[in-house]
Order: sequence, then C-alpha cells, then structure tokens
Amino acid sequence: MLKTTGKFGHELRSSPVTTLSDAQAHTDTSPCYPLFICLPLVKMHSPDTHQESSEKKGFTTADTTPAHTPLETSRRNSECYQREGDSVSDEKDQVDGGLRAWLVLLGAWLCFANSWGITSVFGVFQSYYLETGILGPSYSASSISWIGSIQAFLTMFAGVFSGHLMDTGYTQQVLFVGTGLIVLGTALLSVCKEYYQVLLTQGICVGIGSGMLLLVSLAMLSMWFKKKKMLAAGVASTGSAITAFYVPIALGKLFATIGFAWTVRVYALIILLTAGTACLVMTPKKVAFKHGPLINVNYFKDPKFTLFVIAFGFTMAANYIPYFYLTAYAKALNVKSGTLGLVSIINAVSAVSRLPPALLAHYIGGANTLIICCGLSTVTLYLYTLTTSTFGGLVALAACYALASGGVLFLPPMILSNFAGNDRAQYGTMIGMGYTIGAIGVLVGNPIAGATISGSATNTAAGEIGDIGKAHSKYLGVWIVAGSSMAIATALHFSARMIWVNWKIKSRV
Repeated sequence: MLKTTGKFGHELRSSPVTTLSDAQAHTDTSPCYPLFICLPLVKMHSPDTHQESSEKKGFTTADTTPAHTPLETSRRNSECYQREGDSVSDEKDQVDGGLRAWLVLLGAWLCFANSWGITSVFGVFQSYYLETGILGPSYSASSISWIGSIQAFLTMFAGVFSGHLMDTGYTQQVLFVGTGLIVLGTALLSVCKEYYQVLLTQGICVGIGSGMLLLVSLAMLSMWFKKKKMLAAGVASTGSAITAFYVPIALGKLFATIGFAWTVRVYALIILLTAGTACLVMTPKKVAFKHGPLINVNYFKDPKFTLFVIAFGFTMAANYIPYFYLTAYAKALNVKSGTLGLVSIINAVSAVSRLPPALLAHYIGGANTLIICCGLSTVTLYLYTLTTSTFGGLVALAACYALASGGVLFLPPMILSNFAGNDRAQYGTMIGMGYTIGAIGVLVGNPIAGATISGSATNTAAGEIGDIGKAHSKYLGVWIVAGSSMAIATALHFSARMIWVNWKIKSRV
C-alpha cells in the first residue's frame, strides 16, 4: 500500500502500481482515485528519485547511505509515527535560507556560545582556583582539571539523551531545560567553597545543560540546511570562539574588581539572556518523529561509522588540552604578563579560522577537510614540545594551533548527520551516539595530560619555577599526549574516509 499526503493534509492511499494496465485496473476498484492520481505515484516512489551525483573540481560525490548497509536496515526497522498536523518533509523541503532558517542559525550561534564557549574558558577558572587556593591547597592541576573534563564530557555525553528526546518531538523542551541548568549551575557556583560543590555545579549541572543546547542546535542546523550545511555550521561555531575570546579577559578584570562571587552572578545573567533568546528563535522542522532505541547498536556494524566515532574520541581527547594547560604552562615559565590573554588569543584566532574550513568543506567535503585540520593540529601540538620562554613565542604557538584546529569541533557532527542520509528524524540520535564516544575522549584526555606533569603541580601553576628548562620538562608530557592523540585521530579519520569511498582518492565526502 502506497501513501502520500494531499494538498490539504488528507492522506491518499493506493495499491502498488507498476504499469498502465495496473493503474487502470486500480481505478476500477478504487473510483475515488482516478488515473491521473495513480500514475504519478509510480514515479514518486521510484527508488531512483532521490539519487544524486555531482562532480566538483575533480571530486566525485560519495554515496553516504548505500543500500543494504546496517545503517539503512536500522532506519527501515525504526518505528515511525506522525503527530497530527505535521507533514513529513522530503528532501526538496530542506531549504538553505528563509527567515526561519536564519533564525535557527542565530539560535545555534547563541547555543554554541553557551555550550562550547563556556567549556573553552574553564582554563581561566582552573588558573584562578590554583592561584588563590580557594578549593584548598591539596588539589593539583590534574585534580581541578577533572571539573572541566567532566563538564566537557557531559556537554557531549548528554547528547545521547537530548538527541533521543529531540527525535521523539521534545525539541524546545530540551532547549528550555538546558538553559535552566546552565544558569542554575553558574549562579550556584558563586557560593561554592568546596571542591565537591564546584564539581556538582560547574562540572555536572552546567555540563548537562550545555549538552542539551549543543546537540539540539547541531541537529536543527542539519534539518534547515543541506547544500550550505557546512557553511552554516562554521558560522554557528564562531559563537563559541568569540565568546571564549572576550569572556576570559572580562573574567580576569572582574575577578580583581568585584570579586569572584559577583563576577559569576553577572556571567549567569548574561547566559540567561543569550540562551533564552536562542530558545525563542529556534523552531524545529516538522518531520516524522520516531520511537527508537536510545542507542542503536546496529549503527556500529558499519565499519566507517565505528572508525569515525573512535577517531572523534581521540580528537576530543587532544583538542582541549591547550585550552586547559596553556595558562598554567605560561606561568610556570615565569611569563608574568598577559597569561590570561593566551586563552583569549586562541579563541580570537579560532573564530576567524572556523570559516576557511567551512568553505573548504563546502567544495571538497567535510571528511576530507576534517582530515586536513587534524593533520595540521597534530603538527602544531608537537611544536609545543619546543622550548620557548617568551610571551610572543607562546602567542605564536597558540595562534598556530587555533588556525589548524578551526574545523575539529563543528565538522564531526555535520559528518555524523550524513550517516543518517535524508532521514532527518534520526539526526539527533545519530549525532548523540557519536558524541557519546567523543565524550569519553574529553573525559580522560585532560586528566591524563595533567598526570604527566612532574613535581608539584600547584607550585608549577603558580609560577614559582625559575628555571625555564625545568618548567618546560615538567609540561613536556602534556604536549606529547596531546600530539599523539591527535595523530591517532588523523590516521583513523583517514581510514574511515577511505572505506567510505572505496579507496578513491578524489572522492568528495
């Protein structure tokens, strides 16, 4: 039985029709549906209707959802339902512009600012905790980094739950709850005096809320943009970089003027205004919502998907190490001036560096661009192992890493949505599952790097080491862990890409 939706929302039904005689026979038994309605159904449900092929600048477009793969089988077996008043949108309905689409892009920008943007500035809080000893003298840099790592972990891990809720039709509810958790956790941080209190508020509460905002914004970008999906994601991702540029500078000045507690309260108010705006302007696209499992293990039967998400885990394990440890490293080298500005410099350059990968991905494909970004990031992370004792040298290294890693945050979720093909009701679940693996990398990457710091981590962070050589050797393991993790990620991303396109070098994927 074939079904389609009429102009006024009425459901039309007809038996399978393959020839003209079949269509005529059908009209004899179903007088309500004349021949001119039945004949278009033959073409409408042809399996070749949505197949596309293109060739741009010598690249051939890879088929991201081949038939009879475990991903395709899983999507066919999903239980689907449609809410009253909703219309199932097909591929041609997925616009790349219009007022609602641009409002979604604005909301996604604000969501990035209040998710990854918050995570990116944790290095400033870590440096403050170490300098002031507000959490107690017994907590090392590695111990405090667990707070930021758990926050980043939950920012990604919460996606598996929020993605499932989004796919079942609770998109805006997820946005409002996520905003409330971030504001609540940040506001409560102002009264925290103990390590466990900071862990609960800044680590867990803010982390879960950030994950709810981030996943929904990524999935909605994939729904409202198709041809310009990579460009839209690149623009939205600048929200986190721009936020992480000015927030460390503002926090550093406000800590010295109005104190820690009132600084955090002001920050919570800003989050409420910006994230609340995102909740109001982002409207979900009407699709056929699906009842499916929270985690569908059938997806992991596809080797390219499995390799990609494992590579994503190694990428995220390495990516935030410079953000967490560069300020403390500078103080260990006795670089007194401008150390808080190093994180801001990374994010300022990163804001600009998001657009070139987005443009490149638009032409050669997201997976190809991601491999380039990871490869360049590997080189720059290993450059940190070179001895430097000047603020200018650290700025140069920070800028190089920001330029190289511009695409490692926003490209993976857009590539993950490609595994779902045109089944937009699975975007949230697909991205959430990939982010679950990436979350493990975020959780363990920074503490492992911090554990390699030899000697007293507290004294190191406070800048009490006069010997530059000793300070450099103390942090050498941090940069080796970061560079090696990104190198493994590059190799795995390349392997997944080659399997995806059957070992064709010039494929656009």
